[in-house]
Amino acid sequence: MGPLTLNHFLVLGAVVFAIAVVGIFFNRRNIIILLMAIELMR
Repeated sequence: MGPLTLNHFLVLGAVVFAIAVVGIFFNRRNIIILLMAIELMR
């Protein structure tokens, strides 16, 4: 396995951001999950 490049971090950031967006759209009623998803986006 080679060294970690900027591309690895960009892909990881995009995946975490996508999980947060999905969490916001699917958990509008649960405020705790909603706040955790928003926190992941920062």
